[in-house]
Amino acid sequence: MIKKNLAILAILPATFFAQSSQFSINVNIAGQHIPAKIYLANVGSKQLIPIDSALVKDGHYEFKGAIAEPRRAALVADWNNQGMNQLMKSRTIDYCNMYLEKGDIHVSSTDSLFKARVAGTPTNNDYQAYKDVYYPLLSQQKAIEMEYRNASDERKNSTEFVAGIDNRFKALASQINKAQTNFIIGHPNSLISLDVLKSMFGATVDLAELETLLNSLSAELRNSPTGTTLVAKIKKMKLTSIGAVAPDFSQPAADGKPIKLSDYKGKYVLIDFWASWCQPCRAENPNVVKAFNQFKDKNFTVLGVSLDTESSKGAWLKAIETDQLAWSHVSDLKGFANDAARLYDVQSIPQNFLVGPDGKIIDKNLRGNDLLNALGEILK
Repeated sequence: MIKKNLAILAILPATFFAQSSQFSINVNIAGQHIPAKIYLANVGSKQLIPIDSALVKDGHYEFKGAIAEPRRAALVADWNNQGMNQLMKSRTIDYCNMYLEKGDIHVSSTDSLFKARVAGTPTNNDYQAYKDVYYPLLSQQKAIEMEYRNASDERKNSTEFVAGIDNRFKALASQINKAQTNFIIGHPNSLISLDVLKSMFGATVDLAELETLLNSLSAELRNSPTGTTLVAKIKKMKLTSIGAVAPDFSQPAADGKPIKLSDYKGKYVLIDFWASWCQPCRAENPNVVKAFNQFKDKNFTVLGVSLDTESSKGAWLKAIETDQLAWSHVSDLKGFANDAARLYDVQSIPQNFLVGPDGKIIDKNLRGNDLLNALGEILK
Protein backbone atom coordinates (compact mmCIF):
# COMPACT_ATOMS: atom_id res chain seq x y z
CA MET A 1 0.00 0.00 0.00
CA ILE A 2 1.09 3.55 -0.58
CA LYS A 3 0.41 5.69 2.35
CA LYS A 4 0.15 9.51 2.45
CA ASN A 5 2.37 9.92 5.52
CA LEU A 6 5.68 11.82 5.19
CA ALA A 7 8.52 9.51 4.23
CA ILE A 8 10.53 10.07 7.40
CA LEU A 9 7.61 9.26 9.68
CA ALA A 10 7.55 5.56 10.46
CA ILE A 11 4.45 6.01 12.58
CA LEU A 12 2.19 8.95 13.28
CA PRO A 13 2.60 11.21 16.35
CA ALA A 14 0.45 10.79 19.45
CA THR A 15 -0.80 13.39 21.89
CA PHE A 16 0.65 12.80 25.31
CA PHE A 17 -0.36 13.67 28.82
CA ALA A 18 0.78 17.03 30.17
CA GLN A 19 3.66 17.09 32.61
CA SER A 20 6.71 19.23 33.31
CA SER A 21 9.82 17.33 32.17
CA GLN A 22 13.55 17.91 32.00
CA PHE A 23 15.29 15.94 29.28
CA SER A 24 18.79 15.41 27.99
CA ILE A 25 19.83 13.79 24.72
CA ASN A 26 23.32 12.34 24.67
CA VAL A 27 24.47 11.35 21.19
CA ASN A 28 27.53 9.30 20.31
CA ILE A 29 28.22 8.69 16.65
CA ALA A 30 31.33 7.54 14.79
CA GLY A 31 32.55 7.56 11.21
CA GLN A 32 31.44 11.06 10.18
CA HIS A 33 33.41 14.14 9.21
CA ILE A 34 33.56 17.12 11.55
CA PRO A 35 32.81 19.88 12.13
CA ALA A 36 29.14 19.30 11.41
CA LYS A 37 25.81 20.41 12.82
CA ILE A 38 22.99 18.31 14.26
CA TYR A 39 19.48 19.75 14.50
CA LEU A 40 16.86 18.82 17.09
CA ALA A 41 13.44 19.27 15.50
CA ASN A 42 9.80 18.89 16.43
CA VAL A 43 7.85 16.62 14.11
CA GLY A 44 5.02 18.69 12.66
CA SER A 45 2.12 17.44 10.57
CA LYS A 46 3.93 18.26 7.31
CA GLN A 47 7.45 19.28 8.22
CA LEU A 48 10.28 19.22 10.71
CA ILE A 49 10.55 22.35 12.85
CA PRO A 50 14.08 22.93 14.23
CA ILE A 51 14.19 23.96 17.87
CA ASP A 52 17.90 23.60 18.66
CA SER A 53 21.23 22.68 17.11
CA ALA A 54 24.66 21.50 18.23
CA LEU A 55 28.10 21.07 16.72
CA VAL A 56 29.53 17.57 16.53
CA LYS A 57 32.75 17.31 18.51
CA ASP A 58 34.66 14.04 18.38
CA GLY A 59 31.45 12.22 17.57
CA HIS A 60 29.66 13.42 20.71
CA TYR A 61 27.08 16.10 21.33
CA GLU A 62 24.29 16.84 23.78
CA PHE A 63 20.94 18.59 23.96
CA LYS A 64 19.18 19.63 27.15
CA GLY A 65 15.79 21.21 27.72
CA ALA A 66 12.36 21.10 29.27
CA ILE A 67 9.01 20.25 27.73
CA ALA A 68 5.45 20.69 28.94
CA GLU A 69 4.44 17.32 27.56
CA PRO A 70 6.22 14.44 25.80
CA ARG A 71 6.19 14.62 22.00
CA ARG A 72 7.70 13.23 18.81
CA ALA A 73 10.98 14.74 17.68
CA ALA A 74 13.85 13.99 15.31
CA LEU A 75 17.57 14.51 15.12
CA VAL A 76 18.72 15.64 11.67
CA ALA A 77 22.38 15.54 10.60
CA ASP A 78 23.88 18.31 8.48
CA TRP A 79 27.17 16.65 7.58
CA ASN A 80 27.92 19.12 4.76
CA ASN A 81 26.73 22.30 6.51
CA GLN A 82 23.86 22.89 4.07
CA GLY A 83 21.40 24.35 6.54
CA MET A 84 18.02 22.97 7.59
CA ASN A 85 16.06 24.50 4.70
CA GLN A 86 18.33 22.90 2.12
CA LEU A 87 18.30 19.57 3.96
CA MET A 88 14.50 19.44 3.75
CA LYS A 89 14.73 19.73 -0.03
CA SER A 90 17.11 16.80 -0.28
CA ARG A 91 15.99 13.35 -1.41
CA THR A 92 18.35 11.76 1.09
CA ILE A 93 18.49 12.89 4.68
CA ASP A 94 20.23 11.38 7.70
CA TYR A 95 17.77 11.50 10.57
CA CYS A 96 16.66 9.67 13.68
CA ASN A 97 13.15 9.69 15.14
CA MET A 98 12.67 9.74 18.91
CA TYR A 99 10.40 10.88 21.71
CA LEU A 100 11.23 13.83 23.91
CA GLU A 101 10.29 12.97 27.47
CA LYS A 102 11.58 13.24 31.01
CA GLY A 103 14.94 11.57 31.58
CA ASP A 104 18.25 10.87 29.89
CA ILE A 105 17.93 9.77 26.28
CA HIS A 106 20.89 7.99 24.71
CA VAL A 107 21.47 7.86 20.95
CA SER A 108 24.31 5.76 19.58
CA SER A 109 25.51 4.66 16.15
CA THR A 110 28.67 3.53 14.41
CA ASP A 111 28.05 5.48 11.20
CA SER A 112 24.78 7.44 10.80
CA LEU A 113 21.78 8.82 12.65
CA PHE A 114 19.44 6.71 10.54
CA LYS A 115 20.98 3.55 11.97
CA ALA A 116 21.16 4.91 15.52
CA ARG A 117 19.64 3.14 18.48
CA VAL A 118 17.65 5.23 20.96
CA ALA A 119 17.21 4.18 24.58
CA GLY A 120 17.14 5.40 28.18
CA THR A 121 13.51 6.39 28.73
CA PRO A 122 10.40 4.17 28.73
CA THR A 123 8.84 5.48 25.53
CA ASN A 124 12.10 5.44 23.60
CA ASN A 125 12.86 1.92 24.84
CA ASP A 126 9.47 0.80 23.52
CA TYR A 127 9.99 2.67 20.27
CA GLN A 128 13.35 0.97 19.69
CA ALA A 129 11.80 -2.43 20.40
CA TYR A 130 9.12 -1.68 17.81
CA LYS A 131 11.64 -0.48 15.21
CA ASP A 132 13.73 -3.63 15.66
CA VAL A 133 10.81 -5.64 14.32
CA TYR A 134 9.11 -3.16 11.99
CA TYR A 135 11.99 -1.57 10.09
CA PRO A 136 13.44 -4.78 8.56
CA LEU A 137 9.99 -5.68 7.22
CA LEU A 138 9.47 -2.16 5.89
CA SER A 139 12.83 -2.30 4.11
CA GLN A 140 11.82 -5.55 2.40
CA GLN A 141 8.54 -3.99 1.30
CA LYS A 142 10.31 -0.95 -0.16
CA ALA A 143 12.70 -3.26 -1.99
CA ILE A 144 9.76 -4.98 -3.68
CA GLU A 145 8.32 -1.60 -4.71
CA MET A 146 11.71 -0.63 -6.15
CA GLU A 147 11.96 -3.94 -8.01
CA TYR A 148 8.65 -3.26 -9.74
CA ARG A 149 9.51 0.39 -10.40
CA ASN A 150 12.81 -0.54 -12.06
CA ALA A 151 11.39 -3.44 -14.08
CA SER A 152 11.17 -3.19 -17.85
CA ASP A 153 7.82 -2.60 -19.54
CA GLU A 154 7.99 -6.17 -20.80
CA ARG A 155 8.22 -7.54 -17.25
CA LYS A 156 5.47 -5.19 -16.04
CA ASN A 157 3.22 -6.66 -18.73
CA SER A 158 4.01 -10.18 -17.53
CA THR A 159 1.12 -11.64 -15.55
CA GLU A 160 3.51 -14.00 -13.77
CA PHE A 161 5.86 -11.18 -12.73
CA VAL A 162 3.05 -8.91 -11.52
CA ALA A 163 1.39 -11.76 -9.60
CA GLY A 164 4.71 -12.58 -7.96
CA ILE A 165 5.25 -8.96 -6.91
CA ASP A 166 1.70 -8.73 -5.57
CA ASN A 167 1.93 -12.00 -3.62
CA ARG A 168 5.24 -11.02 -2.03
CA PHE A 169 3.92 -7.57 -1.18
CA LYS A 170 0.77 -9.00 0.41
CA ALA A 171 2.79 -11.55 2.38
CA LEU A 172 4.97 -8.79 3.83
CA ALA A 173 1.93 -6.63 4.55
CA SER A 174 0.51 -9.56 6.52
CA GLN A 175 3.78 -9.93 8.47
CA ILE A 176 3.81 -6.20 9.24
CA ASN A 177 0.21 -6.37 10.44
CA LYS A 178 1.04 -9.33 12.68
CA ALA A 179 4.11 -7.57 14.09
CA GLN A 180 2.12 -4.42 14.84
CA THR A 181 -0.73 -6.40 16.39
CA ASN A 182 1.63 -8.38 18.61
CA PHE A 183 3.37 -5.21 19.76
CA ILE A 184 0.12 -3.51 20.74
CA ILE A 185 -1.17 -6.57 22.59
CA GLY A 186 2.16 -6.92 24.37
CA HIS A 187 2.38 -3.22 25.32
CA PRO A 188 -1.15 -2.11 26.36
CA ASN A 189 0.17 0.79 28.46
CA SER A 190 2.69 2.13 25.95
CA LEU A 191 2.25 5.38 24.08
CA ILE A 192 3.99 3.69 21.16
CA SER A 193 1.09 1.25 20.91
CA LEU A 194 -1.27 4.18 20.42
CA ASP A 195 0.97 5.54 17.65
CA VAL A 196 1.29 2.14 15.99
CA LEU A 197 -2.47 1.63 16.12
CA LYS A 198 -3.04 5.02 14.53
CA SER A 199 -0.66 4.09 11.69
CA MET A 200 -2.70 0.92 11.06
CA PHE A 201 -5.83 2.84 10.07
CA GLY A 202 -5.52 1.96 6.39
CA ALA A 203 -6.92 -0.44 3.86
CA THR A 204 -5.20 -3.61 4.99
CA VAL A 205 -6.62 -3.94 8.49
CA ASP A 206 -10.09 -5.17 9.36
CA LEU A 207 -12.30 -2.67 11.18
CA ALA A 208 -13.24 -5.19 13.85
CA GLU A 209 -9.54 -5.88 14.44
CA LEU A 210 -8.82 -2.17 14.87
CA GLU A 211 -11.65 -1.84 17.38
CA THR A 212 -10.42 -4.91 19.30
CA LEU A 213 -6.87 -3.53 19.43
CA LEU A 214 -8.10 -0.13 20.60
CA ASN A 215 -10.13 -1.77 23.37
CA SER A 216 -7.04 -3.75 24.43
CA LEU A 217 -5.22 -0.54 25.36
CA SER A 218 -5.34 0.90 28.86
CA ALA A 219 -8.22 3.20 29.78
CA GLU A 220 -5.75 6.07 30.13
CA LEU A 221 -4.63 5.68 26.52
CA ARG A 222 -8.16 5.18 25.18
CA ASN A 223 -9.34 8.33 26.94
CA SER A 224 -6.43 10.45 25.75
CA PRO A 225 -7.05 12.98 22.95
CA THR A 226 -5.50 10.60 20.40
CA GLY A 227 -7.50 7.67 21.79
CA THR A 228 -10.79 9.52 21.55
CA THR A 229 -9.88 10.58 18.00
CA LEU A 230 -9.41 6.94 17.04
CA VAL A 231 -12.77 6.04 18.63
CA ALA A 232 -14.42 8.70 16.45
CA LYS A 233 -12.50 7.46 13.40
CA ILE A 234 -13.76 3.91 13.90
CA LYS A 235 -17.29 5.28 14.11
CA LYS A 236 -16.74 7.02 10.76
CA MET A 237 -15.24 3.90 9.20
CA LYS A 238 -18.37 1.96 10.06
CA LEU A 239 -20.20 4.18 7.55
CA THR A 240 -18.31 2.37 4.78
CA SER A 241 -18.15 -1.05 6.38
CA ILE A 242 -19.49 -4.18 4.70
CA GLY A 243 -23.29 -4.09 4.74
CA ALA A 244 -23.53 -0.29 4.90
CA VAL A 245 -25.10 1.75 2.11
CA ALA A 246 -22.27 3.14 -0.01
CA PRO A 247 -22.18 6.95 0.33
CA ASP A 248 -23.03 8.60 -2.96
CA PHE A 249 -20.63 11.04 -4.63
CA SER A 250 -20.19 12.89 -7.90
CA GLN A 251 -16.90 13.75 -9.59
CA PRO A 252 -15.84 14.95 -13.03
CA ALA A 253 -14.54 12.56 -15.66
CA ALA A 254 -11.56 13.55 -17.81
CA ASP A 255 -13.89 15.46 -20.16
CA GLY A 256 -15.33 17.43 -17.24
CA LYS A 257 -18.73 15.73 -17.26
CA PRO A 258 -19.87 14.62 -13.79
CA ILE A 259 -20.37 10.95 -12.96
CA LYS A 260 -22.25 9.85 -9.85
CA LEU A 261 -21.93 6.56 -8.02
CA SER A 262 -25.72 6.38 -7.93
CA ASP A 263 -25.69 6.28 -11.74
CA TYR A 264 -24.63 2.64 -11.33
CA LYS A 265 -27.49 1.57 -9.08
CA GLY A 266 -28.77 -1.80 -10.25
CA LYS A 267 -25.24 -2.96 -11.17
CA TYR A 268 -22.31 -4.44 -9.32
CA VAL A 269 -19.63 -1.74 -9.30
CA LEU A 270 -16.09 -1.78 -7.96
CA ILE A 271 -15.06 1.67 -6.70
CA ASP A 272 -11.31 1.58 -7.32
CA PHE A 273 -9.19 4.26 -5.60
CA TRP A 274 -5.77 4.55 -7.27
CA ALA A 275 -3.29 7.01 -8.81
CA SER A 276 -0.88 7.04 -11.75
CA TRP A 277 2.13 7.55 -9.43
CA CYS A 278 1.17 4.65 -7.10
CA GLN A 279 3.36 1.67 -8.02
CA PRO A 280 1.29 -0.95 -6.10
CA CYS A 281 -1.80 0.45 -7.85
CA ARG A 282 -0.17 0.04 -11.25
CA ALA A 283 0.91 -3.47 -10.29
CA GLU A 284 -2.68 -4.29 -9.34
CA ASN A 285 -4.25 -2.80 -12.48
CA PRO A 286 -3.78 -5.97 -14.62
CA ASN A 287 -5.85 -7.90 -12.06
CA VAL A 288 -8.63 -5.31 -12.21
CA VAL A 289 -8.49 -5.41 -16.02
CA LYS A 290 -8.81 -9.20 -15.92
CA ALA A 291 -11.79 -8.98 -13.57
CA PHE A 292 -13.47 -6.33 -15.71
CA ASN A 293 -13.05 -8.29 -18.94
CA GLN A 294 -14.22 -11.52 -17.31
CA PHE A 295 -17.37 -10.13 -15.66
CA LYS A 296 -18.35 -6.99 -17.61
CA ASP A 297 -21.15 -8.93 -19.32
CA LYS A 298 -22.56 -10.07 -15.97
CA ASN A 299 -23.88 -6.73 -14.68
CA PHE A 300 -20.46 -5.69 -13.35
CA THR A 301 -18.31 -2.63 -13.97
CA VAL A 302 -15.55 -0.55 -12.39
CA LEU A 303 -15.49 3.13 -11.44
CA GLY A 304 -11.92 4.41 -11.12
CA VAL A 305 -11.34 7.27 -8.69
CA SER A 306 -7.87 8.77 -9.11
CA LEU A 307 -5.94 10.53 -6.36
CA ASP A 308 -3.84 12.35 -8.91
CA THR A 309 -3.48 16.13 -8.83
CA GLU A 310 -3.73 18.91 -11.39
CA SER A 311 0.01 18.61 -12.02
CA SER A 312 -0.24 14.87 -12.72
CA LYS A 313 -3.43 14.95 -14.81
CA GLY A 314 -1.48 14.08 -17.95
CA ALA A 315 0.15 11.11 -16.22
CA TRP A 316 -3.30 9.97 -15.02
CA LEU A 317 -4.76 9.99 -18.53
CA LYS A 318 -1.67 8.28 -19.95
CA ALA A 319 -1.83 5.56 -17.25
CA ILE A 320 -5.45 4.85 -18.17
CA GLU A 321 -4.39 4.30 -21.76
CA THR A 322 -1.16 2.43 -21.01
CA ASP A 323 -2.77 0.05 -18.49
CA GLN A 324 -5.85 -0.39 -20.74
CA LEU A 325 -8.36 0.57 -18.07
CA ALA A 326 -11.49 0.45 -20.22
CA TRP A 327 -14.02 1.74 -17.68
CA SER A 328 -15.17 5.13 -16.41
CA HIS A 329 -12.68 7.28 -14.50
CA VAL A 330 -13.21 10.34 -12.33
CA SER A 331 -11.10 12.66 -10.23
CA ASP A 332 -11.31 16.12 -8.70
CA LEU A 333 -7.48 16.19 -8.95
CA LYS A 334 -6.99 17.01 -5.27
CA GLY A 335 -4.68 14.10 -4.45
CA PHE A 336 -5.42 12.55 -1.07
CA ALA A 337 -7.79 15.46 -0.40
CA ASN A 338 -10.09 13.97 -3.06
CA ASP A 339 -13.64 14.46 -1.79
CA ALA A 340 -14.69 10.88 -2.52
CA ALA A 341 -11.55 9.51 -0.87
CA ARG A 342 -12.24 11.59 2.24
CA LEU A 343 -15.87 10.43 2.23
CA TYR A 344 -14.67 6.81 2.19
CA ASP A 345 -11.82 7.57 4.62
CA VAL A 346 -9.19 6.36 2.14
CA GLN A 347 -5.80 6.66 3.83
CA SER A 348 -3.79 4.49 1.46
CA ILE A 349 -4.03 3.11 -2.06
CA PRO A 350 -4.85 0.89 -3.86
CA GLN A 351 -8.15 0.51 -2.09
CA ASN A 352 -11.53 -0.58 -3.40
CA PHE A 353 -15.16 -1.12 -2.42
CA LEU A 354 -17.49 -3.61 -4.13
CA VAL A 355 -21.04 -2.24 -4.21
CA GLY A 356 -24.08 -4.35 -5.02
CA PRO A 357 -27.12 -3.47 -7.16
CA ASP A 358 -28.95 -2.32 -4.02
CA GLY A 359 -26.23 0.24 -3.27
CA LYS A 360 -24.81 -1.62 -0.26
CA ILE A 361 -21.13 -2.46 0.21
CA ILE A 362 -20.62 -6.18 -0.33
CA ASP A 363 -16.85 -6.41 0.15
CA LYS A 364 -13.75 -4.22 0.19
CA ASN A 365 -10.00 -4.24 -0.38
CA LEU A 366 -10.12 -7.12 -2.86
CA ARG A 367 -6.84 -7.63 -4.69
CA GLY A 368 -5.38 -10.18 -7.08
CA ASN A 369 -7.10 -13.55 -7.10
CA ASP A 370 -9.25 -12.48 -4.14
CA LEU A 371 -11.08 -10.07 -6.45
CA LEU A 372 -11.61 -12.69 -9.13
CA ASN A 373 -12.74 -15.30 -6.62
CA ALA A 374 -15.17 -12.93 -4.92
CA LEU A 375 -16.73 -11.86 -8.20
CA GLY A 376 -16.86 -15.45 -9.40
CA GLU A 377 -18.78 -16.45 -6.29
CA ILE A 378 -21.16 -13.49 -6.37
CA LEU A 379 -21.85 -13.54 -10.12
CA LYS A 380 -21.89 -17.27 -10.72
